[in-house]
Amino acid sequence: MTIDDQKLVEQCEAGIKTLAGVDEWVRANPQAAGSSGEALLRESNRLARALRKEAATAARKMCVGVFGPSQSGKSYLISALAQDADGSLLAALGDESADFIQDINPAGGKESTGLVTRFTLTPSGAPTMFPVKLRLLSELDIVKILTNTYYADCRHLTPPDEDALAARVDELAKKAKGEPWRASFSEDDMIDLKEYVTRNFRATAVVQKLEHLYWPKAIHAAGRLAPEDRAALFEILWDEAKPFTGLYLRLRGVLDALGYPDEAFCGKEALLPRETSIIDVETLRGLREAEGADSLELVTKDGRRVTAGRSEIAALTAELAITMRHKPDDFFEHTDLLDFPGYRSRLKTDDVARELAKPDQIRQFFLRGKVAYLFERYKTDLELTSMLLCIGPSNQEVQDLPAVINDWVSDAAGKTPELRQGRHTTLFLVLTKFDMEFEKKKGALDDETRWSNRLHASLLDFFGKQHDWPEQWTPGQPFNNTYWLRNPKFRWEAVIAFDGDRETGIRPEQEAYVSDMKAKFLNTPEVRRHFADPEAAWNAAFTLNDGGVAFLRRRLRPVCDPAIKRRQVADRVADNLRPFVEHLRRFHRIDDKAALREQQRQLGMRLARSLALTAQNQRFGELLRAMLMRDHELYALYYQVENRLMRENEQAPVPQPSMGSAASAQDIMDDLFGDMAPPVPASVETTEAAPHPLDEAGAFAELVVGAWIEQLNALAADPVRQRYFGLEAEDFGQFVHELIQGMSRLGLEKDMAQAVRDVSGYRNIRRDKLIWRQASMAAYCISAFVDWLGFNPASVPEARRTIQLAGRTRTLFGQQPDPEGYPDLAAEPLAFDRQYYTDWLAALMHLIEGNADYEGGQTFDPEQNARLGQLINNLNPSVFTQDN
Repeated sequence: MTIDDQKLVEQCEAGIKTLAGVDEWVRANPQAAGSSGEALLRESNRLARALRKEAATAARKMCVGVFGPSQSGKSYLISALAQDADGSLLAALGDESADFIQDINPAGGKESTGLVTRFTLTPSGAPTMFPVKLRLLSELDIVKILTNTYYADCRHLTPPDEDALAARVDELAKKAKGEPWRASFSEDDMIDLKEYVTRNFRATAVVQKLEHLYWPKAIHAAGRLAPEDRAALFEILWDEAKPFTGLYLRLRGVLDALGYPDEAFCGKEALLPRETSIIDVETLRGLREAEGADSLELVTKDGRRVTAGRSEIAALTAELAITMRHKPDDFFEHTDLLDFPGYRSRLKTDDVARELAKPDQIRQFFLRGKVAYLFERYKTDLELTSMLLCIGPSNQEVQDLPAVINDWVSDAAGKTPELRQGRHTTLFLVLTKFDMEFEKKKGALDDETRWSNRLHASLLDFFGKQHDWPEQWTPGQPFNNTYWLRNPKFRWEAVIAFDGDRETGIRPEQEAYVSDMKAKFLNTPEVRRHFADPEAAWNAAFTLNDGGVAFLRRRLRPVCDPAIKRRQVADRVADNLRPFVEHLRRFHRIDDKAALREQQRQLGMRLARSLALTAQNQRFGELLRAMLMRDHELYALYYQVENRLMRENEQAPVPQPSMGSAASAQDIMDDLFGDMAPPVPASVETTEAAPHPLDEAGAFAELVVGAWIEQLNALAADPVRQRYFGLEAEDFGQFVHELIQGMSRLGLEKDMAQAVRDVSGYRNIRRDKLIWRQASMAAYCISAFVDWLGFNPASVPEARRTIQLAGRTRTLFGQQPDPEGYPDLAAEPLAFDRQYYTDWLAALMHLIEGNADYEGGQTFDPEQNARLGQLINNLNPSVFTQDN
């Protein structure tokens, strides 16, 4: 690790400490944080987890990854990039060496690997007798893989039984109550698991139900359960598919015996002979056999030795490190080369049980989930600085691949064309099997369109129909970092002449044909747009005994710069911190009230101008809709109320019910016994109990408002939405903050809680229908606030809807008079929506100006305010972008 890398690590660690200070400030100042307190804590914890990953990434060498669908021609590129000048790729195995291509890598012709292979010059530090270094999956990695395959390889047409799901979670949560944390992972890791499942599979009905029926209890319970009960909790994620659960327990058992290390070492027999190597996916077939059918010994850094099945070790290996004896290129001094397993199509089965009953099918499920998850993990952990994306000819079959690549582009290069501008292009599109484009076909038309067809099949139609980066890598500039690759080990005898195994040149009788094809290639419009140097790319593919690798190496060298990786990490840190810091800044007060009012007035005018353009572009209604919450979302949220109150009730009395007005226990006793009724102790009578912070309706309203605030903040932080609605990131964040402040000032949460109580006063109604009523009322309260900003004409009289703005008196949201008789229709429709836009923007400016004098019922604490200012300064994103 260089001095610059160490500096970035220290900056990330300092950021984590500052975020801990933010948590302390929020908890110490609940009134100042207001309704945003819970959202601030959740976001602070998320950022701390992200910074820990960033720090780990900064400490590691930068990596270039070779990636693509199965059978796309990656193998030749990997071997050619990693081999030395003599054409060999020697792997260090202790004091011995083995030729990776001839002795270790599985024979070609089929899909071969189920793990990531790292080619590096860095010594492994392995014990002499155990020279093979493995990076292992964690316990929760196994859970993520099984969850990935369950949701991505299976269609879930039947919604889950909510009552059964909730009952099972409750049963397991009770077992965890009062138990110490005993797992290898933390609650933070469980939150990370929740985010992984929700982020990737939120479209499925099952995952939507898990949000409120499973995660609130599972996060706190998982690490407190015994292994078998923990497996029972996790298997809810894959609907109790027993082969999945059995595999989880089997692999977890190996990790437990090892002590849950990040890495382990094994002997060279793990790789040799290659027919039984753990690198070969065929080794995973042993997962269906009895344990120990073929075993290997593993040793950890601390000397712990464990014997486990070869198939289990192959399944648990995330990465195999190959230390190269010779340096293939200077950039390997600071760059590792990663070979990812070929990305696969998903199974899309309708019947999981039927599929799992087939021989070897558990291997297929696990392998597909593992391949997809490994790329996701390396992407999320920011380990993949640059990518060589190999795409073969013909139509592409792996339909999930465009979204996967787009996610990587967003993380590594920038989410938008504007963010990608000025940065190195770290995505290399490698069009493989160049020689197949020369097959002679009937008809002259094919010769004219074949190069256009290839680019459409491999880039424009496959990636470009779903995402904008192929046509807009930077503003007005299409993606053009495209290359050809040809494998000279496949004898192209129709075009190339040979002397033994060596290529000697183009056959004389083919020179005219090749020249004609080159001219057509260079004159194809798509080629000129998407190849930075079309002629150089063509000539490189025809380089004898090379096929384009040397040209790729030259183009790759400038990108293999540790400074680029540091900038990527620093930019991602800054991009993550920026919206949070802006959000936090709005709680920091300035002492000059007059200056604050003027600041608010200017903000209101600026937002009104931007939102007027949103209305002109006919997107204002969409913006309002994006700020609403649907009743079905709030119905699911209601189930969190019980979980929250149960946790609070461990130290507090039972809250008032929200089912209408509660009957008095003393009144009931008086009705039964009259004057002889014994007194009811005050500690038992719920209506006179010690004060509780919230009843069910209050807890529900607080949860709804908290979820709504999160939704608003996510909306404002989304670059795509920012562009669509025409709001700059900072303005969008301030707009949302003012709405939240105004909501708090106008008492939306309190009004919502009362409205929920009012609709709950029915005793003869099923609980699920009652919850629907409460959810619908909560959704209506949010809708009314968004639509009218406190000036709802249905409940606010005209006198209170009359305001002073810009020196004029204005009545907001006036009602149109009923027409008398038949109306006269003008040639152009009347702009009724314009009046609404005008009134809404006036209401917004009035709301923002009113927020300037809002204290939130709190006592101003100058010391805490200064503390917040210091925390904001310490989290300044420019610290990262300027110094790295």
